[in-house]
Amino acid sequence: MPTTQLETEVRFTVAIANIPETIKLEAESKAKEAYVMTLLRHDRISTERAAELLGIPRVEIFDLMASYGISIFDDTMTKEDLEPEASETVKKPRIAGFWQGQVKIADDFDRTSEEVIAAFYGDE
Repeated sequence: MPTTQLETEVRFTVAIANIPETIKLEAESKAKEAYVMTLLRHDRISTERAAELLGIPRVEIFDLMASYGISIFDDTMTKEDLEPEASETVKKPRIAGFWQGQVKIADDFDRTSEEVIAAFYGDE
């Protein structure tokens, strides 16, 4: 089914004198962000489209969603909806040696210097 591409222009007036341009631009950016996140919350656009509209990498959308209280999960799915997918995931056997020869672990990967340990515990 083809989709129709719509354009929406959101305009409003705020009568406040002497707003510096940087603050005006920040406010406009935040207004656009809120609009896009509202569309995302109501499943009108995808995370990929939201990122594109906001000009940010898709991975950053998830943090932004959290700040707007938007779940990354489909909240309409029930336990019964999720069970087939979960059971299918559990059934897939892991392939032993899949990464063999492709990953190098340094000889000292499990050694931590005293300096780092002291800094970790706040002793330094």
